Amino acid sequence: MARRSRVLLILILFIGLAFLLTGCLKKIDVTLTVAIQGLGETDPDVGAHVFKYGAIVTLTATPAEGYDFEKWEIEGLGSFNESVKEIKLKDSILATAFFAKKSFNIEASVDPENGGIVTGTGSYLFGDTASLTAVAAEGFKFVEWTENGAPIGSDNPLEFVVNANRAFVAHFRQEYTVTVSVTPEEGGTATGGGVYAYGTEATVVATPADCYDFEGWFVDDTLVSEDAEYTFTVTEDVDLVAVFTLKTFEVTVTAEPDEGGVVDGGGTYDCGEEATVTAVADECYDFNGWFVGETLVSEDAEYTFTVTEDVDLVAVFTLKTFGVTVTAEPDEGGVVDGGGTYDCGEEVTVTAVADECYDFEGWFVGETLVSEDAEYTFTAEADVDLVAIFTIKTYVVTSTAGENGAVDPEGETVVDCGDDLLFTFTPDEGYGVDQVTVDGAPVDVVGYPDITDKTYNLEDIRDNHAIDATFKQVFFVTDFDFQAQSPLGNRYDAHIEVDPEVTLLKFSYPDDDTELPVPEAPVVGGVANIVNFFTLDDADFLLIRAFTADGNLLAEIVVELDYSEAFLKVATFTPKREWSLPSAVIYDVHIEVSDNIDRVEFSYPDNPEAEPIPAMAVPVGGVIDIEMNSVDFDAEEITVMAYSGAELLVSKNFDLLKVIEATCEFVADYPILGISEYKFTVVVNSPFCASIEFVADGEIQVIEGNPFAVPGLGTYEFRVFVASVLNRVDVMAKDGADDKIAERNIDLP
Repeated sequence: MARRSRVLLILILFIGLAFLLTGCLKKIDVTLTVAIQGLGETDPDVGAHVFKYGAIVTLTATPAEGYDFEKWEIEGLGSFNESVKEIKLKDSILATAFFAKKSFNIEASVDPENGGIVTGTGSYLFGDTASLTAVAAEGFKFVEWTENGAPIGSDNPLEFVVNANRAFVAHFRQEYTVTVSVTPEEGGTATGGGVYAYGTEATVVATPADCYDFEGWFVDDTLVSEDAEYTFTVTEDVDLVAVFTLKTFEVTVTAEPDEGGVVDGGGTYDCGEEATVTAVADECYDFNGWFVGETLVSEDAEYTFTVTEDVDLVAVFTLKTFGVTVTAEPDEGGVVDGGGTYDCGEEVTVTAVADECYDFEGWFVGETLVSEDAEYTFTAEADVDLVAIFTIKTYVVTSTAGENGAVDPEGETVVDCGDDLLFTFTPDEGYGVDQVTVDGAPVDVVGYPDITDKTYNLEDIRDNHAIDATFKQVFFVTDFDFQAQSPLGNRYDAHIEVDPEVTLLKFSYPDDDTELPVPEAPVVGGVANIVNFFTLDDADFLLIRAFTADGNLLAEIVVELDYSEAFLKVATFTPKREWSLPSAVIYDVHIEVSDNIDRVEFSYPDNPEAEPIPAMAVPVGGVIDIEMNSVDFDAEEITVMAYSGAELLVSKNFDLLKVIEATCEFVADYPILGISEYKFTVVVNSPFCASIEFVADGEIQVIEGNPFAVPGLGTYEFRVFVASVLNRVDVMAKDGADDKIAERNIDLP
């Protein structure tokens, strides 16, 4: 028990000692604060740094450029001159590093020694601005500064920032510069300038140019000498200017004779200046030239020359004569007179007499109208080519065509006097020309044996006219009643009723020159009846031409020989629904055939390999109503073939429409709203379609409503707005039960 108590006491003492030591350790952290005076760096850097009690720290001071380290001053320890100082920290202290600016000597000497003095030398601190001034002795002038033998400029005073010891030399000289120049530059030349020793004599010489006089030597605005050769003693730098003045001359101009024209350009001119004299001849005179005495100096009315002396110029003028020519345009338009040669200012009379079919428009010079009078009097002032313009008279012929035909030319046609105008009258199919009138009076037209056109030539037109044409129906009945097929071809009984003017009908195939068994038939009383009219088995059309008694073709018509309806009476394919997989269209098919048809087959004209419906027997009554799955989605036609036993009696193509057809056109972008507008056109071909709906992978708006109820077959237009980022819209057709029966995927343009 006692031993356990001792162990517990030791444990308590150990724990207490640990707490005591921990408390002491918290109290032995010390702070070293570093500061500086001046410019430099320290290690540790400026600021407070925490160290353990007793830590040994090395203080390092590094001066900045232009500074020297002076001392460390450490709180509680004293001052130290060494830049690196090691200390032991036992308490928080302040250590300050002191730096001081360097001092530099600025020296200067003179060359030569008696040339002058320099002020501003001495001791400067780093960064100070030094200013050295060179003061020249009498008879000397400052030239430049050098340092270590190298020129550094001629600024005086010389100023610079001190950053080192420097030694300069101020150089002086006893030489002076004499500068000579001229004004104006072209006035002459000047010589004698140069470098002279102090107190010596200089001679300058001024030589004027040909057109100049020497006025004097000037210093600034002061005249120092009027002598062209000027000698003086040099005591300083001097700028001498030789001033010259320009010579002037008189130019006089006169006209001969006085009334011949006007002259200009006389006056006072500087020597060497260009003078321009002008002579403007009177409208009735020509300029001959500029003369000095009897000598021609220029033939130019504007004469430019260089003035070098006084001069008297005479402009000589002579009176003009002119040629007047007269012509007619066109030559056949009329007769002209009055051309010839005339003095300037003389009166001239020209005349023009127009032909019967022409009007005199006026006298023209080039494109300019100078007179509208056929007798034109004017004053001769220039050569002139007068053209009498005659314009042919024109008349308006107005042509009109009644219904069922056309006239060429039609409407108002402008024709020249005396011309002819040919009119062609073209009737519509089945019609012929009835009557043509000119100004209300019937006229005879020209017919042709091979065309239905008729013509009329209106000759020697000298007035306005009106031409009217009427057309009449020629073919009234063209019945070809199919009877049967035979080895000779398809047999018809024909009944044709035509205009009583027709006496003969001719028959042919429009695109085939095979001759018909009955190539023509007479017409009696406007009627032609033909029994057993045979055509080729595959003949679908017949051209009938109607001729009059004079052998001219009056009218023609193309009739369709549709014998198929005798066997295949009705065939409708109504689109009902479309499948996407596989692609197919379902149609409601209704077919009616004649009693002698016992079998019907189907095929695609463009895809004979596909069989949409197997052949089927025709039920009693000749009516087939089925639902057909068209396996060829792209098929646009289907062929229906009707048989009697093994004999094909009729084969005919019928359209296969889709439930809907859809197209899209871009209308506009609306960038601010981020939408685009499109116009969709949807054709509805199926009576089973009850509504149209637009679908897209984003917001869509249809102005007409979406979905849109379809009231019936037809074409519908929709304004559709979609987000601009979309590139596809789906158009769906739905039936009355809202089931999709067709869909079109439309890529947006």
